[in-house]
Amino acid sequence: MQQVNWKDGETYETERPADIEKSRDRIKVRRNITRETRTIENEKRKVWAYEYANMTLGQYETYKAQLAELKSPLAQLINENNTQQMEGTAAIYEEMLKMMDNQQAIMEGIAAVYEMGVSAE
Repeated sequence: MQQVNWKDGETYETERPADIEKSRDRIKVRRNITRETRTIENEKRKVWAYEYANMTLGQYETYKAQLAELKSPLAQLINENNTQQMEGTAAIYEEMLKMMDNQQAIMEGIAAVYEMGVSAE
């Protein structure tokens, strides 16, 4: 998979920036475009924040093909499967933490009973 060099960017324009800007030999691709408020010289201003990458036409075609692959049914199935596996792992981890808490309480109870027995002697 082609490694894209994403950079942070922002603009003060009132209109939302385009996802793609084409020039004769370059393409600027933006993603994760959000509206944010910045304080600049004690003044609040709205900005459009985003990540962007400047690509050649060839790089853009490769990027577009890779995006299409990620949206394929097989890729989505793999992604869903990975999500389910991560959820299952998280559930197992949470249960393990509960068991460790229970084990700690049992050990503290045993220690308290032991101390009561030692002090009774």
